[in-house]
Amino acid sequence: MKAEAQQAFNSAGFMKEQSSGYQIVNINQWTWAADLIRTHDAAAAASIDAVVARARRAAAWMYWPGNTRFAQLGGSTEEAPKIPFPGAQSGRSLIDDNYGWMFGRFSWTDPLTSYYAIRYGPFRAYHGTHDRPAVTWGTLGERVLVEPGTFGSDTTNNYVSYQNWVSAQNQAVPSKLAFRNVNVTRSASTMYSTNHAHAFNDKQWGPTRPHQRYVAVYDTGSPARQLLIRDTFPNDRALSATDNYVNQYFHLDPTWTLVNRGSNYATFGSAAGRTLRVQTTGSIFSLLRGQTRPPAGWHFPAWGVRQAAHEIVIRRYDPDGTTELETTFRVS
Repeated sequence: MKAEAQQAFNSAGFMKEQSSGYQIVNINQWTWAADLIRTHDAAAAASIDAVVARARRAAAWMYWPGNTRFAQLGGSTEEAPKIPFPGAQSGRSLIDDNYGWMFGRFSWTDPLTSYYAIRYGPFRAYHGTHDRPAVTWGTLGERVLVEPGTFGSDTTNNYVSYQNWVSAQNQAVPSKLAFRNVNVTRSASTMYSTNHAHAFNDKQWGPTRPHQRYVAVYDTGSPARQLLIRDTFPNDRALSATDNYVNQYFHLDPTWTLVNRGSNYATFGSAAGRTLRVQTTGSIFSLLRGQTRPPAGWHFPAWGVRQAAHEIVIRRYDPDGTTELETTFRVS
Protein backbone atom coordinates (compact mmCIF):
# COMPACT_ATOMS: atom_id res chain seq x y z
CA MET A 1 0.00 0.00 0.00
CA LYS A 2 2.88 2.36 0.78
CA ALA A 3 4.37 1.74 -2.68
CA GLU A 4 1.02 2.16 -4.43
CA ALA A 5 0.41 5.48 -2.70
CA GLN A 6 3.52 6.90 -4.37
CA GLN A 7 1.93 6.15 -7.75
CA ALA A 8 -1.49 7.61 -6.98
CA PHE A 9 -0.41 11.24 -7.49
CA ASN A 10 2.48 12.65 -9.48
CA SER A 11 5.14 15.04 -8.17
CA ALA A 12 2.80 18.03 -8.70
CA GLY A 13 0.08 16.33 -6.66
CA PHE A 14 -2.28 15.37 -9.51
CA MET A 15 -3.72 11.96 -10.39
CA LYS A 16 -4.43 10.41 -13.80
CA GLU A 17 -8.22 10.55 -13.52
CA GLN A 18 -8.55 13.86 -15.48
CA SER A 19 -11.29 15.02 -13.11
CA SER A 20 -11.29 17.56 -10.28
CA GLY A 21 -14.00 15.55 -8.54
CA TYR A 22 -11.93 12.38 -8.54
CA GLN A 23 -8.96 14.29 -7.19
CA ILE A 24 -11.03 14.63 -4.01
CA VAL A 25 -12.23 11.02 -4.14
CA ASN A 26 -8.65 9.76 -4.30
CA ILE A 27 -7.48 12.13 -1.56
CA ASN A 28 -10.17 10.79 0.77
CA GLN A 29 -9.45 7.16 -0.07
CA TRP A 30 -5.73 7.48 0.63
CA THR A 31 -6.42 9.47 3.81
CA TRP A 32 -8.58 6.60 5.05
CA ALA A 33 -5.91 4.09 4.04
CA ALA A 34 -3.27 5.92 6.06
CA ASP A 35 -5.57 6.10 9.10
CA LEU A 36 -6.33 2.39 8.78
CA ILE A 37 -2.71 1.27 8.99
CA ARG A 38 -1.40 3.98 11.32
CA THR A 39 -1.44 1.85 14.48
CA HIS A 40 0.19 -1.08 12.66
CA ASP A 41 2.84 0.74 10.60
CA ALA A 42 3.36 4.37 11.55
CA ALA A 43 6.17 4.86 9.03
CA ALA A 44 4.05 3.65 6.12
CA ALA A 45 1.16 5.86 7.25
CA ALA A 46 3.47 8.87 7.42
CA SER A 47 4.69 8.15 3.90
CA ILE A 48 1.09 8.09 2.64
CA ASP A 49 0.36 11.28 4.60
CA ALA A 50 3.10 13.06 2.65
CA VAL A 51 1.60 11.97 -0.67
CA VAL A 52 -1.88 13.10 0.41
CA ALA A 53 -0.53 16.46 1.57
CA ARG A 54 0.93 17.02 -1.90
CA ALA A 55 -2.42 16.12 -3.47
CA ARG A 56 -4.27 18.50 -1.14
CA ARG A 57 -1.99 21.35 -2.16
CA ALA A 58 -2.83 20.64 -5.81
CA ALA A 59 -6.55 20.46 -4.97
CA ALA A 60 -6.42 23.95 -3.48
CA TRP A 61 -6.04 25.30 -7.01
CA MET A 62 -9.37 23.70 -7.99
CA TYR A 63 -11.36 26.09 -5.78
CA TRP A 64 -12.91 29.23 -7.21
CA PRO A 65 -11.88 32.49 -5.48
CA GLY A 66 -13.69 32.73 -2.17
CA ASN A 67 -12.48 29.17 -1.59
CA THR A 68 -15.90 27.60 -0.99
CA ARG A 69 -16.87 26.37 -4.49
CA PHE A 70 -15.14 23.70 -6.52
CA ALA A 71 -14.41 24.04 -10.25
CA GLN A 72 -16.01 21.29 -12.35
CA LEU A 73 -13.23 19.90 -14.54
CA GLY A 74 -13.71 16.63 -16.37
CA GLY A 75 -16.25 14.24 -14.88
CA SER A 76 -17.20 16.28 -11.81
CA THR A 77 -20.23 17.57 -9.98
CA GLU A 78 -20.78 20.92 -8.26
CA GLU A 79 -21.59 19.50 -4.87
CA ALA A 80 -19.85 20.85 -1.79
CA PRO A 81 -16.21 19.74 -1.69
CA LYS A 82 -15.63 16.70 0.48
CA ILE A 83 -12.48 18.21 2.00
CA PRO A 84 -11.99 21.63 3.62
CA PHE A 85 -10.15 24.23 1.56
CA PRO A 86 -6.48 23.20 1.90
CA GLY A 87 -5.37 26.80 2.37
CA ALA A 88 -3.61 29.45 0.32
CA GLN A 89 -0.70 28.21 -1.76
CA SER A 90 2.49 29.93 -2.84
CA GLY A 91 2.62 31.50 -6.27
CA ARG A 92 -0.02 32.58 -8.76
CA SER A 93 0.02 29.57 -11.07
CA LEU A 94 0.42 25.82 -11.00
CA ILE A 95 1.39 24.04 -14.23
CA ASP A 96 1.69 20.28 -14.65
CA ASP A 97 2.72 19.30 -18.18
CA ASN A 98 2.81 15.65 -17.16
CA TYR A 99 -0.95 15.16 -16.65
CA GLY A 100 -2.05 18.43 -18.27
CA TRP A 101 -3.35 20.63 -15.45
CA MET A 102 -2.95 24.41 -15.39
CA PHE A 103 -4.35 26.88 -12.87
CA GLY A 104 -3.88 30.57 -12.31
CA ARG A 105 -5.17 33.17 -9.86
CA PHE A 106 -3.81 36.59 -8.97
CA SER A 107 -4.62 36.53 -5.26
CA TRP A 108 -5.39 34.00 -2.53
CA THR A 109 -7.23 36.51 -0.35
CA ASP A 110 -9.26 38.65 -2.76
CA PRO A 111 -12.56 36.91 -3.69
CA LEU A 112 -12.84 39.20 -6.75
CA THR A 113 -9.54 38.11 -8.28
CA SER A 114 -9.41 36.49 -11.72
CA TYR A 115 -9.16 32.69 -11.83
CA TYR A 116 -8.63 30.23 -14.65
CA ALA A 117 -8.06 26.55 -15.30
CA ILE A 118 -6.90 24.95 -18.55
CA ARG A 119 -6.89 21.24 -19.30
CA TYR A 120 -4.42 19.81 -21.83
CA GLY A 121 -1.90 16.97 -21.87
CA PRO A 122 -2.56 13.25 -22.49
CA PHE A 123 -5.46 11.99 -24.60
CA ARG A 124 -8.84 11.60 -22.91
CA ALA A 125 -9.14 8.63 -20.54
CA TYR A 126 -10.55 7.59 -17.17
CA HIS A 127 -13.05 10.23 -15.94
CA GLY A 128 -11.97 12.90 -18.39
CA THR A 129 -13.90 14.65 -21.15
CA HIS A 130 -12.77 16.12 -24.47
CA ASP A 131 -11.88 19.36 -22.71
CA ARG A 132 -8.36 19.90 -24.06
CA PRO A 133 -7.36 22.71 -24.42
CA ALA A 134 -10.54 24.13 -22.90
CA VAL A 135 -10.59 27.17 -20.60
CA THR A 136 -12.51 27.71 -17.36
CA TRP A 137 -12.50 31.37 -16.25
CA GLY A 138 -14.08 33.82 -13.84
CA THR A 139 -13.46 37.24 -12.32
CA LEU A 140 -15.04 39.86 -10.04
CA GLY A 141 -16.80 37.13 -8.09
CA GLU A 142 -18.52 35.73 -11.21
CA ARG A 143 -18.01 32.38 -12.86
CA VAL A 144 -18.00 33.04 -16.60
CA LEU A 145 -16.75 30.12 -18.72
CA VAL A 146 -17.43 26.72 -17.21
CA GLU A 147 -17.28 23.07 -18.19
CA PRO A 148 -20.61 21.20 -18.42
CA GLY A 149 -20.14 18.88 -15.47
CA THR A 150 -21.58 15.37 -15.24
CA PHE A 151 -25.16 14.32 -16.02
CA GLY A 152 -24.49 10.59 -15.69
CA SER A 153 -22.50 7.61 -16.93
CA ASP A 154 -24.93 5.85 -19.29
CA THR A 155 -23.27 6.39 -22.66
CA THR A 156 -26.53 5.67 -24.50
CA ASN A 157 -28.02 8.83 -22.95
CA ASN A 158 -27.82 11.88 -25.23
CA TYR A 159 -26.98 14.20 -22.35
CA VAL A 160 -24.08 11.98 -21.28
CA SER A 161 -22.76 11.96 -24.84
CA TYR A 162 -23.07 15.74 -24.87
CA GLN A 163 -21.25 16.24 -21.55
CA ASN A 164 -18.18 14.43 -22.88
CA TRP A 165 -18.05 15.77 -26.43
CA VAL A 166 -15.88 18.57 -27.80
CA SER A 167 -18.71 21.01 -28.50
CA ALA A 168 -19.82 20.90 -24.85
CA GLN A 169 -16.43 22.23 -23.77
CA ASN A 170 -14.93 25.68 -24.42
CA GLN A 171 -13.29 24.42 -27.57
CA ALA A 172 -12.57 25.21 -31.23
CA VAL A 173 -13.78 22.89 -34.00
CA PRO A 174 -12.81 23.13 -37.69
CA SER A 175 -15.27 22.12 -40.39
CA LYS A 176 -15.60 18.72 -42.04
CA LEU A 177 -13.03 16.81 -40.01
CA ALA A 178 -13.17 13.82 -37.68
CA PHE A 179 -11.89 14.26 -34.13
CA ARG A 180 -8.79 12.34 -33.02
CA ASN A 181 -8.16 11.61 -29.34
CA VAL A 182 -4.49 12.66 -29.13
CA ASN A 183 -2.24 14.65 -26.81
CA VAL A 184 -2.31 18.45 -26.44
CA THR A 185 0.96 20.18 -25.57
CA ARG A 186 1.84 23.52 -24.01
CA SER A 187 4.33 25.45 -26.14
CA ALA A 188 4.81 28.71 -24.22
CA SER A 189 3.83 30.66 -21.10
CA THR A 190 4.48 34.20 -19.94
CA MET A 191 3.31 35.42 -16.55
CA TYR A 192 3.32 38.88 -15.02
CA SER A 193 1.73 40.33 -11.90
CA THR A 194 -1.46 41.41 -13.70
CA ASN A 195 -1.69 39.01 -16.68
CA HIS A 196 -0.84 35.50 -17.77
CA ALA A 197 -0.58 34.11 -21.33
CA HIS A 198 -0.22 30.53 -22.60
CA ALA A 199 0.00 28.78 -25.98
CA PHE A 200 -1.01 25.22 -26.86
CA ASN A 201 -0.64 22.96 -29.91
CA ASP A 202 -2.53 19.86 -30.99
CA LYS A 203 -3.44 17.70 -33.97
CA GLN A 204 -6.81 16.54 -32.67
CA TRP A 205 -8.32 17.33 -36.09
CA GLY A 206 -5.62 15.60 -38.10
CA PRO A 207 -2.05 16.34 -39.17
CA THR A 208 -3.15 18.55 -42.09
CA ARG A 209 -4.96 21.02 -39.81
CA PRO A 210 -2.82 21.46 -36.71
CA HIS A 211 -4.40 23.69 -34.10
CA GLN A 212 -2.81 26.49 -32.10
CA ARG A 213 -4.59 28.11 -29.17
CA TYR A 214 -3.42 31.26 -27.41
CA VAL A 215 -5.00 32.21 -24.07
CA ALA A 216 -4.39 35.52 -22.27
CA VAL A 217 -5.91 36.35 -18.87
CA TYR A 218 -5.89 39.96 -17.67
CA ASP A 219 -6.72 40.69 -14.05
CA THR A 220 -6.11 44.36 -13.18
CA GLY A 221 -4.44 47.03 -15.27
CA SER A 222 -5.44 47.58 -18.90
CA PRO A 223 -7.26 45.73 -20.28
CA ALA A 224 -8.85 44.69 -16.99
CA ARG A 225 -10.90 41.60 -16.13
CA GLN A 226 -10.57 40.18 -19.61
CA LEU A 227 -9.97 36.81 -21.22
CA LEU A 228 -8.70 36.50 -24.80
CA ILE A 229 -8.82 33.22 -26.73
CA ARG A 230 -7.30 32.95 -30.22
CA ASP A 231 -7.58 29.77 -32.29
CA THR A 232 -5.60 29.23 -35.49
CA PHE A 233 -6.03 26.49 -38.09
CA PRO A 234 -4.60 26.15 -41.61
CA ASN A 235 -7.43 25.83 -44.09
CA ASP A 236 -8.37 22.73 -46.01
CA ARG A 237 -7.82 23.70 -49.64
CA ALA A 238 -9.95 20.75 -50.76
CA LEU A 239 -13.08 22.35 -49.26
CA SER A 240 -15.26 24.97 -50.88
CA ALA A 241 -15.38 28.50 -49.48
CA THR A 242 -18.71 27.84 -47.74
CA ASP A 243 -17.38 24.65 -46.14
CA ASN A 244 -14.11 26.14 -44.88
CA TYR A 245 -14.72 27.54 -41.41
CA VAL A 246 -13.86 27.26 -37.73
CA ASN A 247 -16.34 27.24 -34.86
CA GLN A 248 -15.63 28.25 -31.30
CA TYR A 249 -17.96 26.85 -28.63
CA PHE A 250 -18.22 28.73 -25.35
CA HIS A 251 -20.34 27.80 -22.33
CA LEU A 252 -21.42 30.38 -19.79
CA ASP A 253 -22.31 29.74 -16.19
CA PRO A 254 -26.13 29.39 -15.89
CA THR A 255 -26.37 32.62 -13.88
CA TRP A 256 -25.77 34.85 -16.94
CA THR A 257 -28.77 36.35 -18.79
CA LEU A 258 -28.65 37.64 -22.37
CA VAL A 259 -29.07 41.43 -22.63
CA ASN A 260 -28.46 42.04 -26.32
CA ARG A 261 -26.48 40.76 -29.28
CA GLY A 262 -25.14 41.86 -32.64
CA SER A 263 -23.41 40.11 -35.48
CA ASN A 264 -20.05 39.95 -33.68
CA TYR A 265 -20.84 40.65 -30.03
CA ALA A 266 -23.22 39.79 -27.21
CA THR A 267 -23.71 41.21 -23.73
CA PHE A 268 -25.00 39.40 -20.66
CA GLY A 269 -25.95 40.46 -17.15
CA SER A 270 -25.55 38.77 -13.79
CA ALA A 271 -27.74 38.84 -10.70
CA ALA A 272 -25.00 40.81 -8.94
CA GLY A 273 -25.24 43.56 -11.55
CA ARG A 274 -22.10 42.68 -13.50
CA THR A 275 -21.93 42.95 -17.29
CA LEU A 276 -20.18 40.47 -19.58
CA ARG A 277 -19.32 41.57 -23.12
CA VAL A 278 -18.28 38.94 -25.65
CA GLN A 279 -16.57 40.33 -28.77
CA THR A 280 -15.23 38.30 -31.69
CA THR A 281 -13.42 38.64 -35.01
CA GLY A 282 -15.87 36.07 -36.37
CA SER A 283 -19.63 36.19 -36.14
CA ILE A 284 -22.07 34.82 -33.61
CA PHE A 285 -23.49 31.85 -35.46
CA SER A 286 -25.92 30.78 -32.75
CA LEU A 287 -26.87 31.30 -29.12
CA LEU A 288 -28.35 28.13 -27.69
CA ARG A 289 -29.90 27.60 -24.28
CA GLY A 290 -31.63 24.46 -23.05
CA GLN A 291 -31.98 22.82 -26.46
CA THR A 292 -33.05 19.18 -26.16
CA ARG A 293 -32.70 17.70 -29.67
CA PRO A 294 -29.81 17.47 -29.99
CA PRO A 295 -28.73 18.61 -26.51
CA ALA A 296 -27.02 22.01 -26.45
CA GLY A 297 -26.80 24.81 -23.91
CA TRP A 298 -26.79 22.76 -20.70
CA HIS A 299 -24.93 22.69 -17.41
CA PHE A 300 -24.98 19.67 -15.08
CA PRO A 301 -24.33 20.63 -11.44
CA ALA A 302 -25.12 17.11 -10.18
CA TRP A 303 -25.97 13.69 -11.55
CA GLY A 304 -29.31 13.74 -13.36
CA VAL A 305 -29.73 17.51 -12.94
CA ARG A 306 -29.91 19.88 -15.93
CA GLN A 307 -29.62 23.65 -15.89
CA ALA A 308 -30.16 25.65 -19.07
CA ALA A 309 -27.13 27.85 -19.81
CA HIS A 310 -26.00 29.90 -22.79
CA GLU A 311 -23.87 28.09 -25.36
CA ILE A 312 -22.26 30.58 -27.75
CA VAL A 313 -21.22 29.29 -31.18
CA ILE A 314 -18.88 31.62 -33.05
CA ARG A 315 -17.91 31.02 -36.66
CA ARG A 316 -15.39 32.44 -39.09
CA TYR A 317 -15.06 31.61 -42.79
CA ASP A 318 -11.66 32.06 -44.39
CA PRO A 319 -11.17 29.96 -47.52
CA ASP A 320 -7.62 31.20 -48.22
CA GLY A 321 -4.57 30.66 -46.05
CA THR A 322 -5.11 30.33 -42.33
CA THR A 323 -8.20 30.89 -40.22
CA GLU A 324 -7.53 32.91 -37.08
CA LEU A 325 -10.50 33.37 -34.80
CA GLU A 326 -10.19 35.59 -31.73
CA THR A 327 -12.79 36.14 -29.03
CA THR A 328 -12.58 38.28 -25.91
CA PHE A 329 -14.65 38.19 -22.71
CA ARG A 330 -14.70 41.24 -20.44
CA VAL A 331 -16.54 41.61 -17.14
CA SER A 332 -17.30 45.00 -15.60
